[in-house]
Amino acid sequence: MIEIKTAARRAALRVTLIDRIHARDFEETVTPAAERLRERHGRIEFMILDVRRFHGWDGTGTFAAQIRFLRAFGRSVERVAVLGSRAWHGAVPAIAALFVAAEVRSFAPGQGWLLRRWLRRRRGS
Repeated sequence: MIEIKTAARRAALRVTLIDRIHARDFEETVTPAAERLRERHGRIEFMILDVRRFHGWDGTGTFAAQIRFLRAFGRSVERVAVLGSRAWHGAVPAIAALFVAAEVRSFAPGQGWLLRRWLRRRRGS
């Protein structure tokens, strides 16, 4: 399952991955939300990817759907914050770097304040 939250005034997208995710989660939830943001703002200023409750992909098509999403929106996203255990800190930014031009940073669950501070600053600062 995937939960999506968007900001009312900013081009911001929070994607929370819960348990095992399916291809349709990206196709029916994440992609339409990202499309709406890109249409409204011309870009996605930042995306928070919350993997604290993520337990993997259900089927090979799911990972492929995630890669399709990254290819379709990767150049539209300016910054990506990955929120999750240290086990994800190396893998997610490395995978994302293959598909996005965004600056990608990882944050541990207790570093919410640091994540918020990073999102408030201007890109490249």
